[in-house]
Amino acid sequence: MSKYDDIAQRYADGGVRDDQLDGTGAETGSVYLTRNYVALGAITQEQANAIRAGAVDPETADMLAAINIYEGGE
Repeated sequence: MSKYDDIAQRYADGGVRDDQLDGTGAETGSVYLTRNYVALGAITQEQANAIRAGAVDPETADMLAAINIYEGGE
C-alpha cells in the first residue's frame, strides 16, 4: 500500500483530520500548522486535496493516463 493509500484510508476512516493532513483548520499555535503530512513531505498538497475530495491519487491517475495514451487509448 502506498503512503497516499494509507493516509487516504485513515482519513476516510476518521483517523486523520484535515489539520493533520495539511494544516487546514488548525488553531493558532497548533503543532499541526507545521507538522502535518504535507509539511513533513509525506504527501503533496495536490494529494492532500485529492484525499479530502475522495479522489484517486493524482500522480497515479496521471501515470495511468499516460500509459493509456502510449498504448493507443485516449
